[in-house]
Amino acid sequence: MEKGYVPKREPAAHQVAASMLKNFAGCYLYVEGVSDCSFWNNYVDTTIVKVIACEGWLKVLETVEKVTQEGKKCLGVIDRDFRDYVDYGVKPDNIFLWDCHDMEMTIFKKGSYVRAINSYDKQGKYLEKKNNGFDLLVEALVASDRIGCLKLAEKTNNFGLKFKNKRKNEIETPDYSKLYDRTPKLLDVDKILTYLISWSSSKGYRPIQCINDIKIAYSAVEALNIDSYMLSNGHDLVQILAFLLVKKMKVKTGTIQPDDFESKLYVAFQDKELQSTDLYQRIKNWCEPKGIELFNADSLKIIKN
Repeated sequence: MEKGYVPKREPAAHQVAASMLKNFAGCYLYVEGVSDCSFWNNYVDTTIVKVIACEGWLKVLETVEKVTQEGKKCLGVIDRDFRDYVDYGVKPDNIFLWDCHDMEMTIFKKGSYVRAINSYDKQGKYLEKKNNGFDLLVEALVASDRIGCLKLAEKTNNFGLKFKNKRKNEIETPDYSKLYDRTPKLLDVDKILTYLISWSSSKGYRPIQCINDIKIAYSAVEALNIDSYMLSNGHDLVQILAFLLVKKMKVKTGTIQPDDFESKLYVAFQDKELQSTDLYQRIKNWCEPKGIELFNADSLKIIKN
């Protein structure tokens, strides 16, 4: 199936309210952002399903609740984030979570990322190293896991660390590539923490004093041994891996832009890989008794049991 370009992830440009078509009798699928919207439009029958981008998971929940109360058919898909470890509140039965931490981590776990890397790596350096026992993804995951531990420690303790900053219509995030030296090595957690404290302060948030408490909370999260695909954020991993592919493995000259790498991940994700997710099956199981044909059989080759 030919998949289209997936634009940069940012708050949706179109308003949710404007998406409600008075004469539309189909089903609404609400997702977190425009990249999610473009992704799902590759798989659903857009004549009977309207995929609508919201500004984050909370807006998805609020909109699905409102539209459901109005008697319209709808569902939402959101990132799992840390919901297995932190109480985010009630989740309605028509809100579905990605198998892993987020959409991108699910794609990584399914192995689609190799096809995305190959689009840059014309000489096959990544696969050659991987086949010889060195997988750069593993190294990148160590770094993104350490960031993930800090994020979960912050989520459960509210120290004041910030990992994103909303500025007008854009979301700013830390640039972890700045932490690497000329010869990239594994990112030390102290180095990450120092950078995040500085980055948070630079965005106008309150100064952080409790560094020892953060380290204790970090160690407690680390001791949980959470699976990388449940802990790491996909955007963090994309950013780090894109940097290491160029600086450490030299798969291409210049740079790999994280947004471009993400778009290639979505395109690389194959029909059979989506169909092998728990998310796909849970959505199908919810839709079938209600007579909702969400997926487009013409564009999504259904796997026969």
